[in-house]
Amino acid sequence: MTDVNDLPVEVLGYIFNLAAEDERSTPSTLRLGRYLRFWGGKFHSACAPFVFLSVCGHWRAVAEATPLLWTPLDATMRTACRGALMPIEALEHWLSLSKSAPLEFFLQGSNREDDASKEEVAAHTDAMLDVLANQAHRWRSAAFEVDFHLAGVLVDMLLNQFNPLSLPNLKKLEVVAFYDKRGPLPVEDLARAIGGIQSLKELYLYMHHDECVPSLLRDIPWGQLTTVYLGMDLSVHQVATILALSSSAVTATFDGVYGAPVSDSNEQRSTLVRLKTLTMNGREGIFSLLDRFNFPGLEQLNIISSSYSNDEPLKRLVERSPSRIRQIGLHVKGRLSGSDLAKYLRMLRQVSHVEFNATGVREIAPSAVDQLKDDIPVLWFWRPFLGLECIGWKTQFDRTDGQVIRITPATKIVT
Repeated sequence: MTDVNDLPVEVLGYIFNLAAEDERSTPSTLRLGRYLRFWGGKFHSACAPFVFLSVCGHWRAVAEATPLLWTPLDATMRTACRGALMPIEALEHWLSLSKSAPLEFFLQGSNREDDASKEEVAAHTDAMLDVLANQAHRWRSAAFEVDFHLAGVLVDMLLNQFNPLSLPNLKKLEVVAFYDKRGPLPVEDLARAIGGIQSLKELYLYMHHDECVPSLLRDIPWGQLTTVYLGMDLSVHQVATILALSSSAVTATFDGVYGAPVSDSNEQRSTLVRLKTLTMNGREGIFSLLDRFNFPGLEQLNIISSSYSNDEPLKRLVERSPSRIRQIGLHVKGRLSGSDLAKYLRMLRQVSHVEFNATGVREIAPSAVDQLKDDIPVLWFWRPFLGLECIGWKTQFDRTDGQVIRITPATKIVT
């Protein structure tokens, strides 16, 4: 049997990387990435990949020769202990271990700190950003949680220190901006800075600023983005404008849509050829967007709303493309009657994967089955781990779905 130390360096490094994956955490608000993070004083001896450095000389050499072990990285460099700030040299060291590998990192401002430590933490964050700026050519994915101070420093760097060629490899940018009592965030300048990143493909913005929308529409190059995530209040008309501009988008998410429906006249209808996944969270007016556009490639649709009374746009969408849409998820913020549930399940019966969530949905499901008889696929109940209760059907369940129960008529449940 081959000894593990006889494996090629590349294979052993790959195994190390798989082991380190479980030690990476998701510190960002949007929970989009997993990052190598530092907790107290145990990180250098107890967790992968640091533990590999102390096993033996060969393992240390393999770990240091495997750049992907050391990125993605939480560059915030603050430990769980209050006031414990990692020195600049620590970040410089971990960046040197990742050599020339594409860099993915997360950096958090001081907004979550108490007032007494904000100034010290802000200075520490500035120093970490300066170190990262020296590796700007390596940035592939950058995630920032910014307060008033860090937002200003970041915008100044992007607009005044960098040029259009400074970030040739940056594909993904995540910016979460929290309310800060110290002053308004420079949203217009941030939008202008983002507009100068020519390589950008994925953009995730989460902020609470209604006044920022005009600058977003004007300055951000929507046409080059393949992924759009906007976690902010937007009117239905503003979402329609952004979607119309996002001609290359494959995935689009709008979290916080309000306002009256848009016109569904054929003269105004646009075609989103590349869009495959669309997620919308908001009021009933969002359904009108399904009539505002043609979605020839749409495969997955997720809608979260407090009202589902206007079902006609969804019905027309399903009728136009019953075979292309593979998955539809509907989440109702509140309760639903058994007859309303039956209406939607019948409407979606040609879709191979349907998930429906509402308060008490498990209790009303048997009455819906009673009404539908054999007019829909077999109806199931499941509760995904860390997720909401679901009613619906899909072609295959797995261990992440938790307990799966078949719903039958007259409240009879068969496991």
